[in-house]
Amino acid sequence: MIDSEPEEDFVTAQPPVTNVIQFPGVRPNRKLTDAWKARVEAGNQKTTTKLKLPSPIDVMDEVMRQRSMPAMSWPAAWPNLARRMRTYPGDMVGVVGSQGGGKTSFAIQVAVANAGDGIPTVWMAGELDAAQITTRIVANMHGVHAMAVRDHWPRERIEYALAHVSDMFHFVDRFRDREKQLDAIRRAVSYTWELYRIPPLLVVDHIGKLAGLSGDLRVGTLEALELLRELTVEMQCYTMPLSQGSRGSQAMLTGKTTPESATEAIGLAAESKSYEDDCANVIALALFKVDNAMRLDAHGMVGKARHTGEEGTEGMAFSKPGGQWFELDYLPATPGEVTAEVAKAKKDKHRAGAPPELPQARADLNAARSGNADAARRIALLEAIRRHGAMGMETKHVKDVRGVGRGTAPQQALQDLERQGLIERINNRWRATPREE
Repeated sequence: MIDSEPEEDFVTAQPPVTNVIQFPGVRPNRKLTDAWKARVEAGNQKTTTKLKLPSPIDVMDEVMRQRSMPAMSWPAAWPNLARRMRTYPGDMVGVVGSQGGGKTSFAIQVAVANAGDGIPTVWMAGELDAAQITTRIVANMHGVHAMAVRDHWPRERIEYALAHVSDMFHFVDRFRDREKQLDAIRRAVSYTWELYRIPPLLVVDHIGKLAGLSGDLRVGTLEALELLRELTVEMQCYTMPLSQGSRGSQAMLTGKTTPESATEAIGLAAESKSYEDDCANVIALALFKVDNAMRLDAHGMVGKARHTGEEGTEGMAFSKPGGQWFELDYLPATPGEVTAEVAKAKKDKHRAGAPPELPQARADLNAARSGNADAARRIALLEAIRRHGAMGMETKHVKDVRGVGRGTAPQQALQDLERQGLIERINNRWRATPREE
């Protein structure tokens, strides 16, 4: 019989536990722990399966090891997405979008950001080949059309641009056999771990190409995502599989209809159940295409955020030159909302002028939403400064206030509040002025 008497020196040294259900007779007991390990070892000697059956304390070394690994980097211009989609080694980030919806450019921008932080990328080029991705990398970094790089830039200029990221970016050879393809991916990730000693980013562009190596495309997608998940966990890398949305989701991915919530983003994936099960984070890129426009509005719908729980939609914009993505402080109007606004204006019998055309209606809606975002930014800043009291807030901490945005927007908000007499600057600090009665 196992002695269940508590170890008094351990029990008395610990604070009382209040957040677990207490059961009579359950106490820390080293003899019970040793007996469990002995029982597992005895069972393993009788079978060919070697079970570990660890306790939570047994995996603390792994917890500490994971803590030492960096989170995946995101572009500095995407602070809200970075907050929502915090990604750790062993996580998959599913990126969903329409055909030509900017998925590859999105992944390239993430890869370049990781290269800047010393995290290498392993890229399986399934849709575009390595040469096409290379020209897009240069175009993205310089904000120019990939066609211009391909057709006009001299070799020396391209090589000079690539010198900043080339040693952090490697392509996986392409194979028609799925097992050979997965083996090539595994070896590339393994080599990267061996040389860089840091979790690499694995991009699969796109999952349909890997799934297409199976006889049944639907079954192949399910199997490919599950195999990628197992590889990601085993190799402790970050994996970003890109997926074209299902045919039924194209209206949402182009903004003709608006989803009720960002969680519907998972349903936009071609195989939504697999993305829901296998990915830690899922984002659907809804790109609103307009004929001949060089800059397009978009929504980034975070449908799953395992670590933060901050599902939701971020306003974004996409620049065709360079395929560059930008994060906005407001949600731009969707084509469906713009059309509805024009229809509403046409029905307004009391309207003095002619109803606006689609471009003007879009600009008016976005201007109003941008103005609301500016007002919310000023409110958030003023409340944060007031919380700091008479000592005030250091200027360097302004960027840490949630909702203040990026770039010149926080500085503009500070100047507006100062002109209104609501805050004042003393040396390198901002503090609220006494409010008038």
